[in-house]
Order: sequence, then structure tokens, then C-alpha cells
Amino acid sequence: MLRFAVGTHAASPSVDSSPAMNASGAPCRRRTKSSSAGNLRNAVAAGARGTNTSSNVDSLTNNTTCGFQKIAVAYRAPSDGAAEGVAGPDANPPRCRASFRVAWTIIISTSFWDKLAPVLPTIMNWVDIMDLIVVDLEATCWDTSRPRNHMEVIEIGAVRLDAALAVVDEFDSFVRPVVEPKLSQFCTALTTIKQADVDGADMFPAVFARFLEWIGARPYRLCSWGFFDVGQFRLDCTRFGVLFPEQFESDHLNIKQVFADWKGVRRCGMTAALDLLGLPLAGTHHRGIDDARNIARIVQQTLPNVVVG
Repeated sequence: MLRFAVGTHAASPSVDSSPAMNASGAPCRRRTKSSSAGNLRNAVAAGARGTNTSSNVDSLTNNTTCGFQKIAVAYRAPSDGAAEGVAGPDANPPRCRASFRVAWTIIISTSFWDKLAPVLPTIMNWVDIMDLIVVDLEATCWDTSRPRNHMEVIEIGAVRLDAALAVVDEFDSFVRPVVEPKLSQFCTALTTIKQADVDGADMFPAVFARFLEWIGARPYRLCSWGFFDVGQFRLDCTRFGVLFPEQFESDHLNIKQVFADWKGVRRCGMTAALDLLGLPLAGTHHRGIDDARNIARIVQQTLPNVVVG
């Protein structure tokens, strides 16, 4: 997860506020960050509001080149005046016997301001950059009993939502099954997926590789209606010897459970959730891409009203 922030750490409350003394007995100059940090925050806030900040930035930087600078927060001299804590063989006490804490701050020059200003809202609000991948799988199924491991993915449908929960793009692909290549009449009637659709498709390893490539390298979290989809991904990865992304499970967001907790109802089907939200079903139920689109619509209504872990 990516976070951005500007500022400095507060000085430790344990720092002694008494003046530090140098070797001649005169007080050391104490440097604090309070005024510069305050000016920095004021300059950043003014920039976010579109206010002219050149004077603030000039006074803050004193024409210093933009970059990270180490700022000494406070000094503290040993109470007995001896050179305790001084490393090395030098017997002469340092000009200012002090220990200090270091905080990092960003020094902004006027020449850098124009580049920084467009990203100030992100900086000031600690925005998390993360995509939500809303996925729905269709799998082989029958109206008679079969071992669970006979089920195979026959469609991967997914919708990508950005941090604002806006739809960015989609992924949809049929998958050719191998354990029981011929689809049952029950499966075709339920999903509307035809035999020709899967016969002309690639097998799971190739489609799954394309799906991962589509997800990309950006931070993301997998979402689905219930946990079936994660379990089916793992089953097919095991079947074909494909590495299963553990993040699918460890960071999985179960929208069915999140929705039920928000509404204070028992976990229900996707269409029942749409009804509770007053949203019509879009597309064909039990088609991967259409169900993913509908789940994404539920996500857009649900997540702004809840806090998820």
C-alpha cells in the first residue's frame, strides 16, 4: 500500500528543555523545527487552496535546493559538563556536548513548487493507492453429484475499480475445461455458456496468466461475492501446477459478508442484495462478466458506508 505524507516528527517529550552549554560556558544556540514545520504546513495548505505561496516558500527555503535535509530537533548537554558519551580518543570536549534527535523534512524551493502543487491533495490526505479487482467465476456444474475437484473454471469475469470506486476497465475470458470437457445441459441452461464458447478457448494456465497480467503490478485487493471464487482459483492452480497468488486469499474482501454486516441482514445472494439496494440486475445472471459488473455496483454502494480491515 502506498502512502504519501509531508511533515516532520514531533520532538520527543523526554528532551531536556534546559539550555545546553558549550565549552566556554555560554549557552548553545538551540535549533527547533516548530516555526519551519509550521511554515511548511501553511505553505502546503495554501498551495492546496491555490493561494500564492511564493513568499512562504522563499522564507522557508532561503534559496536552498529542493531535497531532504536533516534537521536537528533539540540539543541536550550532559548535566555534569564532562565529556561523557563522546566517542573516540579526543580528550578535548566538543564545542557543544550534545546528543540530538534527527527528523526528516522536505525543503521546497520555488522552482520545485509547480511540480509539487498538483499532488498536494494526495500528499495532505494520506491517500492509499489501491485497485479493487472484483471477480466472478463460472465453473462446470451438474444437476447430479460430482466430486468437488471435478469443477473447473469456464469463465473469468472481472472489473477493476480505482481508489474512488470508479470502473477503470474489465477482463473477460472463457476457459476450456479438461476433466469433463463436455458441458452439461444444466450448466449451459444456468450460465448460457455454450459448448462452442469453451471449445474455442484456452485452458486455465494460459487464461490465468493473462488475468494476472491484466491485474498488473499496482497494489490491489481481490473482491468477490462469497469465498467460492478464491477456492476455485486455488483448485485449478493446484490441478495445473500453477502458482496460486496467496494474496488472493490473505487480502480477499468478501463483499457478501461486508454487505450483510452493513445492512444488518443475513448473507444473501447477489440478486437479493441488488433488490435491497433498489438496483436492477444488469446483464445475465451467472455470466462471469455480468455478475462482476453487478457486484462492482454493490461495492460502489457499500464500501463508502463501512470500514473494512
